[in-house]
Amino acid sequence: DCVLPARNARHGVLFTRQGVIRIKNARYKEDERPLDPDCGCPACRRVSRAFLHHLTRAGELTAPVLATLHNLRFYLDFMADLRQAIQLGTLPQRANLACRTAGGDAPEGPDVRVRPASSDPLEQRSSSRQADPAG
Repeated sequence: DCVLPARNARHGVLFTRQGVIRIKNARYKEDERPLDPDCGCPACRRVSRAFLHHLTRAGELTAPVLATLHNLRFYLDFMADLRQAIQLGTLPQRANLACRTAGGDAPEGPDVRVRPASSDPLEQRSSSRQADPAG
């Protein structure tokens, strides 16, 4: 429910597992690699960075469509990875990896661990009330 993948795609900002790509940059003019070799979206399977660079610079409507498809696939995969990390209890390590890849800082705070969710809805509500000091 977020506009971030589409808005960034329209401006030529693409998210990959190796970091952010700004496809308008001249360095991609002759780059024949896919955006993200580990991605299965139509943009990564069918077009090179050079071709997407050309489409973007030429103002072709295909460019933001392909870029949006890629960014949406990236976010869907990223959320799936986070859900799996929560289930396995490895969220802090996954968060650190994501921050290093994106070029940001790892989250800091007293406790970035996540407790496994209870299957009891009443327990979930009572624990969420305790966690919210304003509530």
